[in-house]
Amino acid sequence: MSTVSFKNAAPVISEPEIIEAQIVPAGAESKAVTMSSTNKVISGGARGIEGEITTKDIILPRINLVQKTGPLVDSGLIPGSFVFDKEVNLSNGKDALKVTVLRLVKQYKQKLEYGDPSTPLVFTTQQEVIDNGGSLRYGEPNYFQEIAHLFLAIAKPDSISEQHASHFYREHDGKQYTNAVYTVASTAFTSVGKKVIKAGYSQLRDGLWLGEWDLTSQLQKNTKGSWFIPEVTFRGMHDKDAIAFFDSMANA
Repeated sequence: MSTVSFKNAAPVISEPEIIEAQIVPAGAESKAVTMSSTNKVISGGARGIEGEITTKDIILPRINLVQKTGPLVDSGLIPGSFVFDKEVNLSNGKDALKVTVLRLVKQYKQKLEYGDPSTPLVFTTQQEVIDNGGSLRYGEPNYFQEIAHLFLAIAKPDSISEQHASHFYREHDGKQYTNAVYTVASTAFTSVGKKVIKAGYSQLRDGLWLGEWDLTSQLQKNTKGSWFIPEVTFRGMHDKDAIAFFDSMANA
């Protein structure tokens, strides 16, 4: 692969270990995802922490969708299930996770050939892709695909053990919640990202956090094999008090 000079590349995101959302090869240096796009100073932090703490110091855990091959299934997790922080089983994929999207960030990620050890480049706009010799057409050389990072508030499933309940540290109306990032690309961008974006220009145009979704998985097949993709189904709008709660999470 020839060397190309790229300019204005967006910060890369730490790697999620699922096929449809691979951003950075294992071991590569990257910047992890934080909740805020701006670097705000946080007040009222935990006792024992000193110094100026900003939103970029708060690195959110990830949700992963377990595939049929890879380190997650090798560790004993069930294919098609969703896991939190690579270790806490949230759902078998059939039982829906209740999630509220607080924020969505769309980017364009370079699609490398299988086995290429290079770090995929990520840009924020189509024009940046074109200016740097990339293509937005599938099958063309140096193709860049659409990806989306979803910042979620996740309601604690009933199946969560007491050992892992502390991850769900936010409470509203008797329910516990936690924050996490879920990155989608390829077929997952279509099944999740595009649905959320569409809702953001219709019923959720005043804020993605105004409504709740069911997050499940399903097996998809083609002539080359099969893999799991995520699916979201809109559950409906939150009530006034819930909207205020999720607004505070989204705009902290």
